[in-house]
Amino acid sequence: MKKTSTAILTIASFLFAGAAFATNDLQKEYNGKYPDGKATCKTCHVDGKAKKGEPNLNPYGKEFGGAIKDKKVDWTKVKAAPAPKA
Repeated sequence: MKKTSTAILTIASFLFAGAAFATNDLQKEYNGKYPDGKATCKTCHVDGKAKKGEPNLNPYGKEFGGAIKDKKVDWTKVKAAPAPKA
């Protein structure tokens, strides 16, 4: 039973991990689309870092992740991120 549960969790993590990837290419694509707002890790992640399997997304990161399918962004669903608070 434990092996089955582990296998299911592993497969599920691969399926959901494919939903959104924080990559330099994605940041470059975002910065090309919204040149006034430079994307950093903190644009989408609460503390600017993500552990494997624990993205720790802020509300904008969750919204942005919902616009990614098959590793491609549907830019019609993405607004520019709000300006960072000083």
